[in-house]
Amino acid sequence: MTSSRSVLLKASCMECGQRDQISVDSIRYELFRSGTFVQDAWPHLSAGHRELILGATSGIYMCGHCWDKMAEEGG
Repeated sequence: MTSSRSVLLKASCMECGQRDQISVDSIRYELFRSGTFVQDAWPHLSAGHRELILGATSGIYMCGHCWDKMAEEGG
């Protein structure tokens, strides 16, 4: 059985500065980096965790608390 390594992804909320991180399978991460949609690479993860992956990759991230606050304010 082949074991894969994990990749630690980190992102900082552009609104409040909160730092979040997630550890993901390196094989799935390479698939994602090669063009696989985040929801196809990690269908078992929550939308929030997938947003963290996207934010860690793009540098544009908003934590769940700030995202909810923005939605409540109608932003």
